Amino acid sequence: MQAIRLHGAMPKADIARLTRLSMQTVSLIVDHLIEDGLLARDPRTRVRGRIG
Repeated sequence: MQAIRLHGAMPKADIARLTRLSMQTVSLIVDHLIEDGLLARDPRTRVRGRIG
């Protein structure tokens, strides 16, 4: 959450690079934070055919 707080909304891949965590680890953490209501997806970032 610190990375997002400091840098703003970003794709999971950018979080992984910034934190030096694996993509799988970041994905699990972010998904849990979304489920817990601590993070929200930005609907404007969804681009068809791209992951982010």
